[in-house]
Amino acid sequence: MPLPGQTEEFTRAIRSSATDEVILILVELHPPTTSSGFQTLRYVANDEDIISNGHIFTAAGMKFSLPKDTADEMPRSTVAIHDPEQTIVQSIRLFPVQTGKRPTVSGAVILAGDPNTIQRGWFGAQLLEADYGDGDVVMLYIGNEDLMSEGYPGLAITPKGFPGLG
Repeated sequence: MPLPGQTEEFTRAIRSSATDEVILILVELHPPTTSSGFQTLRYVANDEDIISNGHIFTAAGMKFSLPKDTADEMPRSTVAIHDPEQTIVQSIRLFPVQTGKRPTVSGAVILAGDPNTIQRGWFGAQLLEADYGDGDVVMLYIGNEDLMSEGYPGLAITPKGFPGLG
């Protein structure tokens, strides 16, 4: 039985030892604000571009690492994207300068035969860090804000940040 939101075909493909279905990973880097003039960058772990839900995803080599299971730090995943034209590098360098914020990263799993159906996904994770490494590969470290290291919540919840308190 498939999980909610995923198709029978996807369930069979991931549970099968051999399948004709091609499973693709989509990654989107969203600018911190829509008024910043920057476009969302879209990539697919594939050898050719695809269209999914009306958006063109650029083919790129990718490698994913799941978060470590440690009790004393917030989990973060790693995505390595082949970026020979340094499009990602240039955008990441400009985002904080222009807006003071970092982009968010979303990802989805789709079937190549049904690119408009998102089988699984994560949405709105923060770009915590980027390593431009050796020229063509960009390492993106993504996760959520480190709430474990934040001081007493009263120091963070102020009338300035939450006008309803004032």
